Amino acid sequence: MIKGECTQCGKTVIASTINDGVCLSCGRPEDSKVTSSRGDIAGVSNSSTTAITTLNGVAVVVLMFSMLCGLVVVVLGGQSGIGGAYLVIAGISIAVIGLVQWAFIKVFVGIAEDIKAIREKV
Repeated sequence: MIKGECTQCGKTVIASTINDGVCLSCGRPEDSKVTSSRGDIAGVSNSSTTAITTLNGVAVVVLMFSMLCGLVVVVLGGQSGIGGAYLVIAGISIAVIGLVQWAFIKVFVGIAEDIKAIREKV
C-alpha cells in the first residue's frame, strides 16, 4: 500500500486518497466526492437506504409472524389433552427461533448502516 503525506494537515494517508497533495478530510467537499463503478456516492446511499429499510421491515414481519405462530401453537397445545406438551414445546421453539432470526437480521442491518456511514464519511 502506497502512502503519502497531506500538504495541509501533514497526516500520512493512503496515496489514492490524496488529490493535488491534499487529503480528502482537508479538501473541499466537491473535491473529495468519491465515485465508484456503480456511480456516485449519493446514488449508492439512496439504494442502500431502501435496502436497509426493506430489511428492517422483513425483520419485523419475521418477528411478528413467528411470535403469532408460536403463541397459536402453544395455546392449541395447552388445550389439547394427551401430547399437548409436545405442541407447547414446539410453539415455544417457533417463537425462540423467530426471535433469533430477527436478531440476526438486525445485526446485518446494523452492519449495513455502519458501512453506509463509513461511505458517507469518505
